[in-house]
Amino acid sequence: MASAEILEAAVRSVFSRWTLLRLAVDQGWSDGDGAANANALLASLLALLLRDKKVFVDEVEDLLFDALEGKFNALAEDGSVEEVATLLLKLRAECAAGNFATAQDIISKAAAQGQQGAAPSASIDQTADDVSDDDLNDDSDEEMVGVSALSRREEPVVDEDGFQVVASQRKGRSRRG
Repeated sequence: MASAEILEAAVRSVFSRWTLLRLAVDQGWSDGDGAANANALLASLLALLLRDKKVFVDEVEDLLFDALEGKFNALAEDGSVEEVATLLLKLRAECAAGNFATAQDIISKAAAQGQQGAAPSASIDQTADDVSDDDLNDDSDEEMVGVSALSRREEPVVDEDGFQVVASQRKGRSRRG
């Protein structure tokens, strides 16, 4: 398999395991056909990752944030966009260097989870494997993701009225629109 094909398969596996994107497609949050919008996002992302120029994490994050907000009517404030963007750039760099270990690991985990009888869901791509609802925050993937701080959540903060305080994870990203 060529480097680009392995990278594409790994990106498809990441997308199939990304809980927010799966929920958006499965629950019909999208304007129109959710699977088609997810495939369009995948195609745009692959075009960005496969170009010869340097790709910055902000570019990938912006593409993901904009697609989630514009196509799926979802605000990603859980840190998953940043985590997915970091993982995708890591995969890109490793595949370009001829190191396919992380990519193969992601692909095999997605395939193994799909074969363990995971609940069926609307597929992002007809050829993508259905996997369980475990996302990239799965404890077994912490080393692979390289952003273990994002996967460890602190106890929720409750204010004096008994409501849970929700803090934004966007860290300085301005809203466009």
